[in-house]
Amino acid sequence: LPDLRILGLLFGFYIIHLTSTGWSLNTADAIFESQKILLGIGCFVWANHLIQQPSRRSILLQLIVFSGFFIAGYSLFEMLNQPNNVTAFTFTMAGHENLLSSLLFLFIPFILVMLSKAGSRAKALGLCTLLVLLITIAVIGTRSVFIAMVGAVLFYALIGFIQKKSALVQKIAIGAFPVLMILGFTLLMNLYKSNDTVSDKKMASFTERLLLWEKTTKVIEENPVIGVGAGNWQYNYAKFSVADIDKANFYNVFFKRPHNDFLWVWAEVGIIGFTILLVLIIFLGSKSLRHVFKTQDQKARI
Repeated sequence: LPDLRILGLLFGFYIIHLTSTGWSLNTADAIFESQKILLGIGCFVWANHLIQQPSRRSILLQLIVFSGFFIAGYSLFEMLNQPNNVTAFTFTMAGHENLLSSLLFLFIPFILVMLSKAGSRAKALGLCTLLVLLITIAVIGTRSVFIAMVGAVLFYALIGFIQKKSALVQKIAIGAFPVLMILGFTLLMNLYKSNDTVSDKKMASFTERLLLWEKTTKVIEENPVIGVGAGNWQYNYAKFSVADIDKANFYNVFFKRPHNDFLWVWAEVGIIGFTILLVLIIFLGSKSLRHVFKTQDQKARI
C-alpha cells in the first residue's frame, strides 16, 4: 500500500468533497466531483501496486508515454487542419486548450524517467513524444504552462546546485523558491498589464482571469469555512455580476472554474479542504526532496 499518511490526506479530501453535497446548490455536481476524487484515489493505489514490480513498472511507463504521444499528435493534427485553431480545440479529447496544455505538461516527467532509464527503443519513443508535446504546447500557447515549465527547469537547476550544500542552506533555498516564484509571477502580471504591445485578445483573456479571481474571493468571503460545495463554484460566482466579463456578457459563455485551482478549492470546500490540499502538497514535496537529497545519482534523482 502507499504511505498511509498520503492515503489519509486523500481520503480526508474526498470526505470533505462528499460532505459538501449537504449544502451545495447542485447536489448532482457535488456528488460527481467527489466521486472523481474517489476514482483518482483508486487509480493511485492501483498504479502504486503496479510499479512495485520492475517489469510492470516499465510497461506502465511505456503506456503512459505512448498515450502522451497519441494525445499530443492527434491534437496537433486537428489544430493544424482546422481553419480556425480555436474551433479545433472543441474536437480534441481535452475539449479546452488550457486543459489540453496542462495535460501534456504532466506527461513530461514520465518521459524524462523513460529517457533516463529505458532501452534504446523506448528512448526513441520518449524523444519523439517529447518533441511532439513541446510543439503542441508551443502551438497552444497557454501562459500558465510556460510559467510552469520555466519554474520546473529553474527548480531542477536549484536542486542540482544545492545538492551538496548544508541542510540549512537547502531548507532556506527550497523555502525561498516559491516566494520568489510568486513575486516573479506578480511582477510579470504587472508588466503584462502595462505592456501596450500585448494583443487585445490576450489582454482580454488576462483581464477575464483577474475578474474571475476577484469574484471567487467574494465567494470565499461568503463561505470561508465550508465553501459552496464541490463542483458548485460555477453556480455561485455569477451572483456578483458578470456584466464586466465580455465572454459571459456578449457570448453567453458559462465558466466552470476560475482558472486558479487554489482559489477554486477554497471556494468549493472551504478552508478545511484547502488546508488538506496544502498539507498534501507540502508533504509530498518534502518527502520527494528528502529522497532527492539522499540520492547522488542524477538519473535516480529524476
